[in-house]
Amino acid sequence: MTGGAIATSTEQQTQFFAEYGLRDTTTLGLTVFGKYPEPSEQSELRIGIHVRQRVWQGEAGDVASLQLRGEFPAERWLGDLGGPRPFSVTEITATGLYGRGWQSDWGNSFVAVEAGGQVRAEGLDDEIELAFDIGHRPMRSLLGLVQTRAEIPISDPSTATIKVRPSVAWTFWPWIGANEKKPRTLRTPPTLQIGAEIDIANPDDGVLLGVSLWKSF
Repeated sequence: MTGGAIATSTEQQTQFFAEYGLRDTTTLGLTVFGKYPEPSEQSELRIGIHVRQRVWQGEAGDVASLQLRGEFPAERWLGDLGGPRPFSVTEITATGLYGRGWQSDWGNSFVAVEAGGQVRAEGLDDEIELAFDIGHRPMRSLLGLVQTRAEIPISDPSTATIKVRPSVAWTFWPWIGANEKKPRTLRTPPTLQIGAEIDIANPDDGVLLGVSLWKSF
């Protein structure tokens, strides 16, 4: 995902995110995240690894999972990329997740909630993390999505961030199949997502615009 902020200062972010299903109930993920604000000496490069385990599935298809995630300040491995970053430290987060979807005459919808705690190294405030997502797919190709993320420092809740991310995703159906001379195989098309992010607890930080491209493998 890439984006740029509309504010008194500028910031670019780039993220690579991948997940792989080890088993039907277990997923392993990798995240590489870069942030390039002005001045450039405060750039960050972080690497995250997470594992998610499904612990329950209801008859209606609703799912509960547990996830453990670690994020590490990789810019320190590269000579700090120009300077120290006291707020970029190792973080370990444990999260519980629950999601459910349903169908109607107007399409398919879903909701997902998350709650967890984050432990931060080097004496920084530990945090509570909360998330709520809601999405609606009126047709096979189109998905509307609103994501909300809250990070609440335990020692000072007044400094919390509450980020809202509305977006629209388009999947490039139909599949491009093989020609008549070759056997027809299923091909998963890519999905293009365009959205924005605003911290409603700190609106002066501006708006981050983002474009993402998703592909199954």
